[in-house]
Amino acid sequence: MADATTTPRDDVIAAFHRACSRPTAADIASWIERHPDHADDIRTHAEALLAGIQDRHLRPETSDGLLARTQASALGALESARARATKVEASPGLEALMSAAATDVPRVARALGLGRAPLVDLVQGRVVMPAPVALLAALADALRTTVAAVDAATRAAAPRMGPAKAEGGPSAPRRRFADIVRDDPTMATASKDLWLTLLED
Repeated sequence: MADATTTPRDDVIAAFHRACSRPTAADIASWIERHPDHADDIRTHAEALLAGIQDRHLRPETSDGLLARTQASALGALESARARATKVEASPGLEALMSAAATDVPRVARALGLGRAPLVDLVQGRVVMPAPVALLAALADALRTTVAAVDAATRAAAPRMGPAKAEGGPSAPRRRFADIVRDDPTMATASKDLWLTLLED
């Protein structure tokens, strides 16, 4: 029988630990994409790492590091995409991007450590635009596409209609993505804390 420490699962987790001592949502999604057989182990290890960081009272340092890494990878692409964006009507929605990546809301939510409700609200156009840069970058990694494509897709989302108003047609209430995450009772505390840190302005 092979030694447990030499199993592929242990090798993957050890490599993940060395490469991502403070994993971002994008890191987690990338490792799960490369090692789908160990997705649950990667998520569990990432949550343990993040909980340990929080327990050692390093959250301010973590917040700065996570935000800097995420924004650095996304800001340039996002700004250039907005400058050259075509009409929103011509952009495929998030559901189309997920379909093209052979995935769906539940699988993307699991990969990013999010609850389903925040992603459903994003898909249905109930999130205040522009969507946060950290969210766009993580979705681009998970869907194997560009930040520009995800940004255009979130802006193209057609909101589900609410009651009609006297001065116009029916409208859907829109909320900040961070508020939706904060109010989601299904998310693990470590994942929620990570996302709220990433979504800070």
